Amino acid sequence: MNIHKNARLTPLRREEMAVAVLSGALTKAQAACVYAVSRKIVLRWVDRFRKGGRAGRKGVCVLIVPENRRGAVRRVPALAKLTATVRVAPGIADVQVRYRRRIMDTRSRFYAARRTGGRIRGRIAETGGA
Repeated sequence: MNIHKNARLTPLRREEMAVAVLSGALTKAQAACVYAVSRKIVLRWVDRFRKGGRAGRKGVCVLIVPENRRGAVRRVPALAKLTATVRVAPGIADVQVRYRRRIMDTRSRFYAARRTGGRIRGRIAETGGA
């Protein structure tokens, strides 16, 4: 998937946002605030993720399978002579830890910009005000 220069989120961040909303860790309004996008964008990416998983990723198939059916899912790629990686989806606690870490990181960058007169590591921090 090509990412244009004005894209707010990378495909990985879009997926992270959708998983957080679908798992109940964040509401759509909270996700819009955390990821600095509009609520409409959150709705769009959650719907796309719900319909197609990692939509737009070539060669990737994501299956959400109950624990008791995972053995069958592992056998299918072997029969088709494909390689497959099985990963456990992050739990709500993992998503909440990432969310808190992201908020604290954003907060510390904001205060660092205030202390240094808007300069962070040699560049001027963007501010939302006039």
